[in-house]
Amino acid sequence: TYVGDWAANKKDGFGTKTWTKGHKYEGEWAAGKRQGQGSHGSKAEGGRIRKQYAGDWVEDKRDGLGIFLYKCGDKYEGEWVQNRRHGHGTMVYKNGCRYEGGWADDVRSGLGVYVLANGDRYEGHWLKDKKEGPGRFYYRSTGKVYEGEWVDDTPRCGEYKDATADEVGAEGFAATAGMPLPTLE
Repeated sequence: TYVGDWAANKKDGFGTKTWTKGHKYEGEWAAGKRQGQGSHGSKAEGGRIRKQYAGDWVEDKRDGLGIFLYKCGDKYEGEWVQNRRHGHGTMVYKNGCRYEGGWADDVRSGLGVYVLANGDRYEGHWLKDKKEGPGRFYYRSTGKVYEGEWVDDTPRCGEYKDATADEVGAEGFAATAGMPLPTLE
């Protein structure tokens, strides 16, 4: 069902559409398609509508800025192009991890910062959802940092050392005294 504005016998203006399978969109329409600002949700347990996406739409697709709430508990807030995460965005994972940075074709790509639930963090380049190119990995528990090149999510060549005060940053993990680097053999 649709309740809202019409023009030229098409949904146009503000309106609410409810599908038989429990999906619901409330927002702006143009020429029969979701266009502008709006929110989309689906029926959850108990019959209530659970909002899934709120943000910009272009020709029936998520496009522009928006927030998407995943059923698993993850949340993405950022840029969209043609229903895919693309541009700059922040993903907060249910497990406590967080990524902020570049996205391309729905995966992490470009520069980004990934903070794990334990406080460790990676700052560097991503390609097709994997660490690729120059980057730094900070180990909160030891106060160490690995800086070097990454290939296919694996460190290849670099330096493992004590983190300096400048490298520790705003997250505030402290370098742990008395944790010497292991001897290389």
